[in-house]
Amino acid sequence: MSFIKIFTFGLATIAAIYAYPSIPVLKSSSVDIEYSEDGNAPENLSIINEPRYQLYNTHAHNIKLMSDCDTLNLTLKELESQKFNFITAQGDTTLVEIFRDDANSYEYPSQEMRKKNPNGKFGKDQAIFDISALMHAISQIHPDIYYACPQIKLVTATKAVLDNLPDSVSRIDIYNAAAPLVAMIGDGHTHLSFPYNDLLTEELYRMPVLFYVQQDGTLQCRMSPNDIIPYKSRILSINGHKPEDIINSMLPYESGERKHFRIMRIQTDFPALFQLLYGADSYDIEYIDPVTNQVTTTTIKAMQWGDLCKRWISHETKNQVVSDDYSYTVDSINNVAIMDFRSFTDTEKMSAFADSMFTELREKNIGNLIIDIRNNGGGNSAVGDTLLRYIAPVPFRQFDRVIIKTSNLLNKIEDADDLPGVYLFENTDDVIAPRTEEEKHYNGKIYLLTSNFTFSSAADFSWVFKEIGAGTVIGEETGGMNVCFGDITIYEMPLSGLRCSISYKRFWQFNADENDIHGTLPDIEVPAQDALEKTLQLIKTGK
Repeated sequence: MSFIKIFTFGLATIAAIYAYPSIPVLKSSSVDIEYSEDGNAPENLSIINEPRYQLYNTHAHNIKLMSDCDTLNLTLKELESQKFNFITAQGDTTLVEIFRDDANSYEYPSQEMRKKNPNGKFGKDQAIFDISALMHAISQIHPDIYYACPQIKLVTATKAVLDNLPDSVSRIDIYNAAAPLVAMIGDGHTHLSFPYNDLLTEELYRMPVLFYVQQDGTLQCRMSPNDIIPYKSRILSINGHKPEDIINSMLPYESGERKHFRIMRIQTDFPALFQLLYGADSYDIEYIDPVTNQVTTTTIKAMQWGDLCKRWISHETKNQVVSDDYSYTVDSINNVAIMDFRSFTDTEKMSAFADSMFTELREKNIGNLIIDIRNNGGGNSAVGDTLLRYIAPVPFRQFDRVIIKTSNLLNKIEDADDLPGVYLFENTDDVIAPRTEEEKHYNGKIYLLTSNFTFSSAADFSWVFKEIGAGTVIGEETGGMNVCFGDITIYEMPLSGLRCSISYKRFWQFNADENDIHGTLPDIEVPAQDALEKTLQLIKTGK
């Protein structure tokens, strides 16, 4: 945090006192000056004259203060302060004291450390600084960085990465080195984001085929130029690499508590990770034609984005491509409604949505409701509470306990002033009451569809749904666990600017057992893509 920001966010005014004649002086014709910390670019600062004493904090060793007619240089040791008299042309005098905190050096790289090479890349020492800063930040913020990965293993891996960095490093190279370290922590919420815009530019010649990533380690063709590879063809190899080997090489970059969730994440990152690990000028793709069942090999040259957009042919329906956060359809003939629930966003919007949906279901006497959260990655858990009140058969709560870790670094990122520490909050008595009949509580049969992608607040919702017996869960184990880390802050690496989400809480869901950690297990286990069809069959047969 810079000198001026610390001042702006509430440093204390101590008292109004007179200037000391024996200390340094900075003269100025106005209250507006500039200051520079440790040789960094000057920033603006206004020194007000009331009261006549002002205190500022800094993390810098050397401070240069510059007015329109004077200059003052100060050198500060850690936990040391210096005073000077600030005198304006009007004769107003203010005593100013600057105090140097015990700084985290990773937060305040020097101007020299911030310099990029003319080619826009970083030197090895800068990459080491940047990755070290990231790992330090995670250790300061995360409730338990060594929960899934032993300390010696993570520290050893970090040292190996830093020792083997090349002399010249791009942002993509820093991601390539750091992402597997972050993923080793084993927390799906703590994740280093891929710098897509650095790699997947419009000028880039890239893999021209998009793929579906399957849980069994296989790939299917999603789109190809002019349908040169038939839709949903099973891929056998790409330039001699088997799909399972390709997916296994991408797994170290993806954070998550379970392999199935990390594979689901690869679906999103596949184009970028494939370019990073397997980019080429052309691709020999061997596949099985889904119609003829014949094995065919075709060679496709890498193509630019603009050309691909003209030649790709999509076979997906509109509903597969885009959807609102939540929507529903009613099939009165088959006595069923389907709620497509994509994101836990906006409690007020959910309140209005749920009121409208359950009013219609009651008016039409719809006896079956399917809630589909297979493509839901989470959001605000309070949205789940709003929906659960309409369908819960008994009082409920989503969490029994939560550990919150606060730190100076988290305070800085979140602009907070919480006392650093680790705090336990237990909630064993408070519950949320379901709605009454008069409040439109729904009493029909309810089915919840889940997948390995169901994560965070969506997984929390599915857990309490099953725990209180609200209905039948159909599909796959969720990607989110019953004891999990969550609630994130976004840390920006000081030199590369890469962004990493970091958990600062740990949650125990309703009745969760610390010694039996897993996702929500379906009552009826089927592949996610078959869950809706299976549910409709159950409703049709009355089972």
